[in-house]
Amino acid sequence: MRIAGEIILKSLGAWVAIWGFSRLLNAPKKLECYTAGVGMIGWAVYLIVEVFNDGILMKNFLAAVAVALVSQAMARHFKAPVILFVIPGILPMVPGCTASSTRSLWDRKTWLERIF
Repeated sequence: MRIAGEIILKSLGAWVAIWGFSRLLNAPKKLECYTAGVGMIGWAVYLIVEVFNDGILMKNFLAAVAVALVSQAMARHFKAPVILFVIPGILPMVPGCTASSTRSLWDRKTWLERIF
C-alpha cells in the first residue's frame, strides 16, 4: 500500500508540474487540465513499471507508448493537434538526474548493467 501511495502522490505532483508547463506554453485553456492528465498517466506508468523492472529502457518505452496512445485518443476527442498532448506528456520522462547518473556510470564502465 505504501508503494501505491507514493505512485499516486508523485503522479499528482507531475500533474501540477505539467499543468504549470502547459500554462507556460500557452496551451488552450480548456485543454490545460487534459494535457496535464496525459503527462500524469505517462508518469504513473513509468513509476509502475519501475516497481517491476529497474531497466530504464523498459520504463521509458512503456511510458512513451502510454503517452502516445492517450494523446491520440485525447486529440481525436477534442479535435485538437496531437502535439498539444504529446509534448507535455513526455515532459516528466526527460532525463535530468538520470542523464547525469548515466554519465557517471558510463565513466565507471558499468553503464550496460544500469541500462538493461
